[in-house]
Amino acid sequence: MTNLLWIAFGGALGAVSRYGLSRYFISSYGINAAPWATLATNIIGSFLIGIAYVILVERQQLPVHLTQAITVGILGAFTTFSTFSLDIFHFISAGRYGLALSYLVLSFILGLTAVTLGIILARLS
Repeated sequence: MTNLLWIAFGGALGAVSRYGLSRYFISSYGINAAPWATLATNIIGSFLIGIAYVILVERQQLPVHLTQAITVGILGAFTTFSTFSLDIFHFISAGRYGLALSYLVLSFILGLTAVTLGIILARLS
């Protein structure tokens, strides 16, 4: 139960951080900057999860509950793209290039398809 509370706390921090970054981009550059805020969030999140992976997982410098609060909670709520990027990194590191490419392509195509279907279905109701 304690781990879940740490993850929830981290998730709240990540969600608020994402919102703050989006608000910054929109207030500074206008509503058309929203996709760029998402791009910036995804790149920053990917960079941070790379650092977190080395420090928290490979080097095990923090207890598990704090590692999960940071990776699953903060970075997971900040952007799932960071986790997606790390998953692909693991496939490539393991020499599973075909799986990495398949995962990348399927994630993109199925994600875009799901968004499109969701929009279409929501507009019908």
